[in-house]
Amino acid sequence: MDFLVSMNKVCNDHVDPRYEHITYEDMIELDKIIGRHISLEEGIQHPEYVCPRTKNKFTCERVFRIEDIRFYWYRIFVMCADFANLIPQFRELPLNDQCQLFRLNFGVLSWSIYMEFIVYSELTIGYPMGNGSYAPWNLEEIEAFLKLYNAGDTLYKPKKQAMEDYKTFVRNNMIEPIKSLELDKKELCLLKVILLFQQEEHLSDLGREISHKTNNLLFDTFWDYQSSKYPDLSFDEKLRRHSRFLLLSSKIGQAWHMECDIHLLMSILGNLKKKSMGDEYEIVDATQQDFDGIMKFLMSDFLYAESLNAALKLTEEEAHDFFAELVESTLKDPVSYLAKTSDGEIIGLNLSCIMKRPTQSNQEEDQHHESVFLDNTSALKPEKVQKIGRFVGELESRIWELVPPGVDTLLSVVIISISKNYTRRGIAKKLVEHRLDRAEELGCQGVFTELSALASQKLFKKLGFEELYVIEHENWKENGERVFYCPDGTDRGILAYKPFSTSNYHPDKNVDIP
Repeated sequence: MDFLVSMNKVCNDHVDPRYEHITYEDMIELDKIIGRHISLEEGIQHPEYVCPRTKNKFTCERVFRIEDIRFYWYRIFVMCADFANLIPQFRELPLNDQCQLFRLNFGVLSWSIYMEFIVYSELTIGYPMGNGSYAPWNLEEIEAFLKLYNAGDTLYKPKKQAMEDYKTFVRNNMIEPIKSLELDKKELCLLKVILLFQQEEHLSDLGREISHKTNNLLFDTFWDYQSSKYPDLSFDEKLRRHSRFLLLSSKIGQAWHMECDIHLLMSILGNLKKKSMGDEYEIVDATQQDFDGIMKFLMSDFLYAESLNAALKLTEEEAHDFFAELVESTLKDPVSYLAKTSDGEIIGLNLSCIMKRPTQSNQEEDQHHESVFLDNTSALKPEKVQKIGRFVGELESRIWELVPPGVDTLLSVVIISISKNYTRRGIAKKLVEHRLDRAEELGCQGVFTELSALASQKLFKKLGFEELYVIEHENWKENGERVFYCPDGTDRGILAYKPFSTSNYHPDKNVDIP
């Protein structure tokens, strides 16, 4: 039991010193680097990939926002993974069984961690979220919160009722029973481990064996500790206390489901907020004066959202010069565009340039035949950048052999990206189609792009682009090993093309990699 308490303290005190003191504004920035693309397997093995280990603040300093819930659930996941990885029996489990326990028990385990912090606190105005914010009980604060997210009476009433039911249930079925049982830190830690190892019947044979032995050990440990803590209790009294202790697990499960219902309402509110902001933008020309703003967008959003970047876990340091070269190359021609809000924030971009078929004359006259991706395959570049450069460069290098011989000038869409807060509004489609007439006036006979993300592949297909060339990720290997495992499910790269005028040319889509 002492080991559990020490282990638990290590977990709770495990804070990245860079994030020991963060504001709401800091949290908004940190939200951009949350590892949403991380698989469950990676998250359990490397919790730091998921979310920074910020300092816990179970205080009620400000009314929570939707961003608080989103961020702190990732933080809770990291705490759960840190806790589980300190348990020897959990580490003995096969990775698939570790993941299965997390799928089945994350909700109740996270709630037990939460209860540990709040059970003996004086909760007078709401439930703390763990980062200084709180979910209010006061009706005026709830109403103000809903107004912030443009919610009318339709959502106000169920939200208010859900919060009331939630508050009553947690207080009567969890906080009060824990207090009446006088559970101490050792018993609360033991409860967390018991909750983690529930539902052993869903594990492999080896996993069931390890989990079964662990559960027997945990129940025996609780009984022995209870007997030493209350030596004067009769056997029946100990049995009743033991039963009430185990009953907490089902109550925690109920609280988790109630919270999920509240989160569903919150997600509806979040969508309403997004919808209200949906049309407050305009598409403008990208100029050299926008360089810093474009770089900020790429480093805070595109870096983490783009499939190849995410697959290789490209870092800011590795990406900076690479992105800067992409931006410089696309701002040379007046064919790049930005979606900006009324206050000047970039929420989406289309970075494009004009490419010409390489000939002896234009190689001497200008740079329009060059590929910035192939330029980044040099051994002087970061290794991950080289890998991306080789893959995308291979796609791009096929363009002139696959378009009709008479086509010698094309618009190349290098990056199309939308902020995660503004997706599903049709902004990407508008950016792709914006001022194509200008490109045609500048001599372009069509447009092409290398599609490395599943979302963009679907979009460009809807817009009538043809697949000229496809590289499946399972066939793209370096040193005998597959390079890309994209977290969004993308399994290929596509070279796509669309002529500005009607063409009867239909390329062979099944070109093999040499």
